[in-house]
Amino acid sequence: KEREPTLKKETPTTLKPIMPISAPNTENDNKTQNHSKKEESLQENAQEEMIKENIKEEEKETQDAPGFSPLIPTSAKKPVMVKELSENKEILDGLDYGEVEKPKDYELPTTQLLNAVCLKDTSLDENEIDQKIQDLLSKLRTFKIDGDIIRTYSGPIVTTFEFRPAPNVKVSRILGLSDDLAMTLCAESIRIQAPIKGKDVVGIEIPNSQSQIIYLREILESELFQKSSSPLTLALGKDIVGNPFITDLKKLPHLLIA
Repeated sequence: KEREPTLKKETPTTLKPIMPISAPNTENDNKTQNHSKKEESLQENAQEEMIKENIKEEEKETQDAPGFSPLIPTSAKKPVMVKELSENKEILDGLDYGEVEKPKDYELPTTQLLNAVCLKDTSLDENEIDQKIQDLLSKLRTFKIDGDIIRTYSGPIVTTFEFRPAPNVKVSRILGLSDDLAMTLCAESIRIQAPIKGKDVVGIEIPNSQSQIIYLREILESELFQKSSSPLTLALGKDIVGNPFITDLKKLPHLLIA
């Protein structure tokens, strides 16, 4: 018998599934970016904490440093404009007053020989003083120097401000700001007396925009000089508030010897 040809069964070839090309994993990328942002923010926070700690240490050092007596806040009070100096009044009250014995054989020349007094008020008014106080305090605060102006003296040449600093402020810091304060107040120069002897304040002298000429004739014709009974009365000039100032030569033995 003839055998029928047996057909071989062809085993179907299994095709491997083609994996689709994966799209970019944006979710992982976002996580990576967020993680890096968190790290940056943590670093920034750490830097801010370090800066705050340094500031606290500096403030603690300034608080521990010796300063003035505790400050009584006077910002609500207006600075006192001084018209008379108590220390000068004590000196002037100690002079002898009365009629001067006129010499019989000699007649003193009159004050008509001297130049006529041409007074020009160069002192600052209250509005100008208030403005300078605001500028002065504002500039000091930019250097972290707190305090208050408690008294002002307006004279023929300069205007003096008495500044009482806060307890944690060192005097040496104020002394180093003369150039900065002069620039702020548009002054040629500023004199800082720190501290004023016998007081818990710092004196800041600012030149007036115009200086007043002090005439000898004005001092000699003043009531203070005319009432002095000593023939050795000296006319010295004016004090920082613009009042005439005199003295008696016999009360100055060291000057007599010199």
